[in-house]
Amino acid sequence: MRTYLLYFLLACFLSVSAAAQIRPGIRAGGLLSAPNIKSDVLVGVKPKPAPGWTAGVFTQIPLGGNGWYVSPELSLLYYAYDADGTVNFPGVGTVAVTGNSNITYLNLPVHLGYVQPEGTVRFFAEAGGYMAVGLSGENNLKGMVGSQTFYNDGPIQFGRNNGEVRRTDLGASIAAGILLRNRFSIRIHAANGFTTVSNESFGSFRNRYIGLSLGFGGFSGE
Repeated sequence: MRTYLLYFLLACFLSVSAAAQIRPGIRAGGLLSAPNIKSDVLVGVKPKPAPGWTAGVFTQIPLGGNGWYVSPELSLLYYAYDADGTVNFPGVGTVAVTGNSNITYLNLPVHLGYVQPEGTVRFFAEAGGYMAVGLSGENNLKGMVGSQTFYNDGPIQFGRNNGEVRRTDLGASIAAGILLRNRFSIRIHAANGFTTVSNESFGSFRNRYIGLSLGFGGFSGE
């Protein structure tokens, strides 16, 4: 089902680009990601950024030919972080937590952007929002209470129950970079989630990342 959804969205993206006579582009790069955790219970847990990646297709739809454009994108995003710290669970005590977690998202950002109309090297900047849909993920976490060890490892379960992760993530994203005459582009981009992806009542987990990517194509007519 997840594979069919990806193929369907990719076909829609390319069809819209072809109908509007806009050249799509491709883009890939690396990420550093870690959740923004707000919780009295998890106050001792310090998520550490871990390397991830993103790859996908994009395009620019010109708005009047003066450098402004709308840029939809369809990409896969591998989001990961390391966990290290302590958790104080009522009735259990202090739990020392170590390990890592990751989720692969199908990411659908749409940005409003501006690119310098002329020049061998042109600056561009974008801002907008995104919707991401979780496809798969894995936990590799270990907790220790005294001499007892507990494990939370295996595939992440998506849903609305305690212990599960919400499949849909919404947030804001920005990007800036340079466009070369040969249609290669280099950009720095960042995102911060508006919605918590956790169902736990004791805190919120919001995705965030910063990345660097290399692209080719897009920017039709420039």
